[in-house]
Amino acid sequence: MKVKHKFESTQPDDPDYPELVNASNWNEDHDVVEDVSALAIASGVVDIDCEGGDFRTLLLTANVTGITFSNLPAPGEGRSIAIRIKQDSTGGRTVALPSSFKKMGASEAAVQSAANAITILTLMTFDQGVRWEYSMCAGAA
Repeated sequence: MKVKHKFESTQPDDPDYPELVNASNWNEDHDVVEDVSALAIASGVVDIDCEGGDFRTLLLTANVTGITFSNLPAPGEGRSIAIRIKQDSTGGRTVALPSSFKKMGASEAAVQSAANAITILTLMTFDQGVRWEYSMCAGAA
């Protein structure tokens, strides 16, 4: 699966986006295409590799009792990650959010619980993962 972003620039080597754009990811419509990678639950824990891309999926086949991070950004660098969380056909699975997660605005605090329900979780850190600001809402089925 891939995700496309539309940039205002018409050139893949635009100096306004030097750290964001890899020319090999540009298509003829000037979209940036990024891979979507799957996260896994191992003994109740999901490890998120911060170098693994911006877009992830997670199929809830068990409760998530912990979330850990690896390859955190260097000092002075931020990170954002979007995760599409889907309940399996049983549903009712839960995700325990770490205390470092801080809810933004009117965001939901729990994943959707119905069978096959989708929740979108967006995370951002500005301080090497000490604090993760998040937004969570129901996704389209």
